Amino acid sequence: MKRILIICLILVSFLFFSCKKGSSTPFEPEPEPSPEQNRPPVITSNPLTQVNEHDFYEYSVQAHDPDGNPISYSISEGPAWLSVSHNVVYGTAPEVLEDTDFPVKIRASDGQKGSAEQAFNLTVKTLYNVYALLGNQLNQISNIDETSLTFSQPVDFAENDVIVAGVSNTTPYGFLREVTGFSSDKKKVYTKQATLEDAIKHSSFSITQTLSPSAAKLSNATLGVSEGRMRGFNFSINLNNVFLGGVEGFAEVTANGNISFNLDYILNGNFRKKLEEKTFQIIMNEKADVKLTSNTYSFIKGIEKTIARYDFPPVTILTPAGLPIVVTPKLDIVVGIMATKMAYLETRVVQEANLNAGLVYENASWRPISDFSNSFDYSVSSVQDETDVEVYAALGLKIFLYELLPGPQFSLSNGLELDAEADNDWKLYGKLFASAGIDMNVFSPFVSDYIAPVISFEKLLAESKPGEVSGEILFVSTRDGNAEVYIMNADGTNQQNLTKHSEHDYDLAWSPDKAKIVFVSERDGNPEIYTMNLGGSNLKRLTNNNSVDRMPHWSPNGSEIVFYSERDNDRWIWLMNSDGTNQRKLNLPFGVHEEPKWCGSSDQIVFSSTLSGEGHFDIYKVNCDGTGLQRLTDSSSADVEPVCNFDGSKIAFSSNRSGRYDIWVMNGDGSNQINLSNTSGADDYLASWSPDGVKIVYASGNIDRSSSDIWIMNSNGSGKTRITYRTTGSNQHPVWSSK
Repeated sequence: MKRILIICLILVSFLFFSCKKGSSTPFEPEPEPSPEQNRPPVITSNPLTQVNEHDFYEYSVQAHDPDGNPISYSISEGPAWLSVSHNVVYGTAPEVLEDTDFPVKIRASDGQKGSAEQAFNLTVKTLYNVYALLGNQLNQISNIDETSLTFSQPVDFAENDVIVAGVSNTTPYGFLREVTGFSSDKKKVYTKQATLEDAIKHSSFSITQTLSPSAAKLSNATLGVSEGRMRGFNFSINLNNVFLGGVEGFAEVTANGNISFNLDYILNGNFRKKLEEKTFQIIMNEKADVKLTSNTYSFIKGIEKTIARYDFPPVTILTPAGLPIVVTPKLDIVVGIMATKMAYLETRVVQEANLNAGLVYENASWRPISDFSNSFDYSVSSVQDETDVEVYAALGLKIFLYELLPGPQFSLSNGLELDAEADNDWKLYGKLFASAGIDMNVFSPFVSDYIAPVISFEKLLAESKPGEVSGEILFVSTRDGNAEVYIMNADGTNQQNLTKHSEHDYDLAWSPDKAKIVFVSERDGNPEIYTMNLGGSNLKRLTNNNSVDRMPHWSPNGSEIVFYSERDNDRWIWLMNSDGTNQRKLNLPFGVHEEPKWCGSSDQIVFSSTLSGEGHFDIYKVNCDGTGLQRLTDSSSADVEPVCNFDGSKIAFSSNRSGRYDIWVMNGDGSNQINLSNTSGADDYLASWSPDGVKIVYASGNIDRSSSDIWIMNSNGSGKTRITYRTTGSNQHPVWSSK
């Protein structure tokens, strides 16, 4: 019975489950089928597993999703220098000291919680290492030559490694070498020259240096060359009768003057495996005042002389990564002449220049930096023969790297070119030329050396033709019954009264900018000094006392006026500011001092004086602070009314050595005194130079100067030409306009 019951139960259970699985009833609906399970993406590509240091790594991951879902990619494990965009894994491999493995896992996800990962090791291969030797390591070097380094201990360098050293007792200029091999004991390392591109790889450097003579050694100084001081400039070179060529003491070319300048340079580079950008830049302001004298007739190709050289010590600059870069500047000062024909002459150039110049390398090409401003002053002696000559002063900067390897270079030349025919027919040109270049061997093997002009400037400054004169002349005329200040063209035309006053006006001088005049007037009952605009407006009285104040003359920079005064019962030289303030006595020994005038563009004053105690006037020169007193003439006659040309190299004066007054001329130091006018039957006095120094204007007439007229002659005394013709009174005291 029990067995039958069990069998029945089994049959009932079987029937129940069969009905549950295969049929439905109106009372229990059949359930919906379950969805299919999501399948993950499948990565099908093989990764790139090796990259060189500093190279760009790129791996395009390929994958598909069996269910057609979109796939996104990410890095679940990897170095910080790797990134992913869409399906591309990329990054720039870092520099490594040895081959280095970086574990990487790339994940591909379908957004349905399905993902796949690809794991691999990415090996960064080292090409070579860069070692900056410091302290102890430098002390281990026992010998250095052009092709090897010898150490006291075995070294761990490998072939192709780059070794860099700064300045030390062992390495006075540092070095930059690539390892090419070793001795068997690894103490001797064979090397060749490396480049900064090898050493810096993916970085940059920047060097800025202000050059100073205090840090340098002056060498190769020519006789007559010395260091000086010029306010506002670091460098100042004085030239005193520097012999340039010819036969010394007989037929020679000499230079005098001063070259002053400030000089900064900037050198930088940017490397991204190769050199991408480079700048070499010069920032400079300069004043060159050089006079060259030739006392020879000759045909010559040219004379150039390095008159001084500054050797600067090597300087170590560290890059942001601590790599030492060693630079050693050298600076040459040059004076020269280029000529096809040379005649007896004196020519002077004064040039002030401010410049920012150099070269930039970018986008695989070079371009210049050229930003400058300049101004010229000049003088030329009378030229009576054919002359084609260029006079110049130049600076040459070279910057060496490491073991005096050539690098950047810069040259600046400024000068005058005189092209003259016979009979004083000439043209004068001012020039400024600069070039910059870079020897690239120490920087990169893939960029060629480059040199190019960065400034090329030429300007016609002046020209003179026979019989032609230019500019304006102030003078004093008594044609209206009293002394008045007049102005006229340099050929005597267009004469106009400027002061137009019933009292006497005289002793006149130009302001440096020609906008004003200073003069003496008795309109207030006493000889006092006044200024006014050239048109007659803005009259201003500068002195106001009961004594005589006369003979004013403006300083070259327009800030001061020197004058003669009889204050304190003396006959003395005084100074004041150009507005009449700060009136003070010039510090001089006792005597009678008259007729002061500033000399050229300097701070010196020429005047006549009885300082000798010999009972007559001589010509003297003194600094405006009373120092440096010099006696220029020493005759038994009266030497008076000195006036310098515009560079101070020549002084004209009046002297009665011949029994009457003539116009004489001498060098600025008092040498070579010559009677220029040598007029018979008349006295010549009150000379003034033309702005270019080629001609002299003067008054000629009777001894008391009551019946004189104005004449012009060449600076050698030839070509005398009368330019005023009085009918009454006198025309005298001519003053040619300043430049």
